[in-house]
Amino acid sequence: MAISLDLNLVEAYINLGKLYREKGYLQEAVRLFEGGIARAKERAGLYYGLGAAYLELGEREEAIALLTKACKLNPDLSEAQRALSVAQKDNEG
Repeated sequence: MAISLDLNLVEAYINLGKLYREKGYLQEAVRLFEGGIARAKERAGLYYGLGAAYLELGEREEAIALLTKACKLNPDLSEAQRALSVAQKDNEG
């Protein structure tokens, strides 16, 4: 799984991480999203993907922090807003 360090390939991190998450390979998804964030710290999609993976892993506090960051970076990212709402509700109960 060699992904170039080229910032133009950040979408590859997002898309492959999303695919891994959807297939249930959550730890692999986490590694990809973290790798993407290390290279492109201002991409909301990476924080959303990582937050969603942590939410599925039951790591609510970490998920909330990452999803909040995603929403701050891109307030129009509706997936992040929905996931943050779910994480906050789950955290309350």
